[in-house]
Amino acid sequence: VKEENNMTFSKIAFHELETTHDKVNHLFNILISGMENNNLDKLKQCEKIESEIDLMVKEIRISHLKRLQNGECMPLSGVVFADIILHLERTGDLLFGISRNLLNIEQY
Repeated sequence: VKEENNMTFSKIAFHELETTHDKVNHLFNILISGMENNNLDKLKQCEKIESEIDLMVKEIRISHLKRLQNGECMPLSGVVFADIILHLERTGDLLFGISRNLLNIEQY
């Protein structure tokens, strides 16, 4: 159990946050590498990684709802957890949008 600011996350929830963060960070690094090296293959990888993030988040939301229903997490912690996951997913969407725009520019 991870506790910060009187908020507790289960080991599973904390692992889900870390895993999602790591995947978004990986997407960021691939995007930066593709931009710095003008590597279109890396930019194209961003779509696959972003799809993986979307799938992860979908599974995490289901897992989170089950924990809430079973009383395994506190409601306030649950709201914060859901908010963090939402923002991580949105960050992935934005990073993919940048890669897509760069690929569209390269086509012209």
